[in-house]
Amino acid sequence: MRFMSINIIVHAILSTYFGRCRCLINQTPTPPSATGQRYASSCRLGARPPTNTDDLSGETSQQPEEMPLDCLNSYSILIIMTQTIKIALYQGFHGQGMPDSIAEQIKQAKPEILCLPEYFMVGPDELSILPSADRHNKHLKYLKRLSIRLNCAIAGGTLLRWTNNEYKNTCYLISNGSVLGFYEKIHLYKHEGKGLVSPGYEYRVIRLNNIRVGLLVCADVLYAGTFSNLKGLRPDIVVIPVTAPYRKHETVEKKFARDQKLFVDGAKIVGCPVIKISSVGKIAGHRVQGRSLVAAPNGIIFRVPPGNEDKPVFKIIDLAV
Repeated sequence: MRFMSINIIVHAILSTYFGRCRCLINQTPTPPSATGQRYASSCRLGARPPTNTDDLSGETSQQPEEMPLDCLNSYSILIIMTQTIKIALYQGFHGQGMPDSIAEQIKQAKPEILCLPEYFMVGPDELSILPSADRHNKHLKYLKRLSIRLNCAIAGGTLLRWTNNEYKNTCYLISNGSVLGFYEKIHLYKHEGKGLVSPGYEYRVIRLNNIRVGLLVCADVLYAGTFSNLKGLRPDIVVIPVTAPYRKHETVEKKFARDQKLFVDGAKIVGCPVIKISSVGKIAGHRVQGRSLVAAPNGIIFRVPPGNEDKPVFKIIDLAV
């Protein structure tokens, strides 16, 4: 095409000044919309009625698109510069909250986002996750206060929520004591909540300042199309809280092969870093293993060593997004 050589030169020049960048070619400029500021975008599955957001009003609007730069007659180039975001991972025990010693380390590190495991607030002695729904508001209030105390956003620590006569495994993104948005787990594990938990139906990417945060939960990664659906919403990072079942006889080679297949390949599809945050101890009477990791399209950035899968782990990672 006639613009390709010019595009390559422009890309090279801008890369020299701004570092790695992604260049998106559009046929015609698209003006920004005048819609809301919270959800960057969403992708619904099927024709189901809107989710009841309870007191979380105004959280399903779409983020305005960036205005491309006019050039090359009717063609345009949109430049997205690389930035670095500091992420904290806490692989902790269920139902024990955030230890003061870890909280102090987080405050000193000053991350933008703290990632917590699935069902983080469910106690280790509870034989079912269902009673935790009665404490949803209490637990959500705890996470809101924790975000203020630590002066960072919190992603994960999923809570069971009763809404529209259904239980939903709900993953929140919280900042400065406020809920920016939430995602309801679409692909449930077998007999989750004794089979009484209902699936969500909408993938979502939520804006945190200038970062687009994608949320998935645990078994979502096992299903074809999950990362492809999320890719269309253009996340900068994807946070995936999980409860990983303990597998006594699984070899390290098999574990690492699964990490590659699910998370590295998932990062390749979605085109950004993927953060898996696990828990340790027990949930609903079952032992879990802490296999937290951070994957990029080109491989594993960080992974909890196999010898520490039964231990709490705290990690700070700087990610280029």
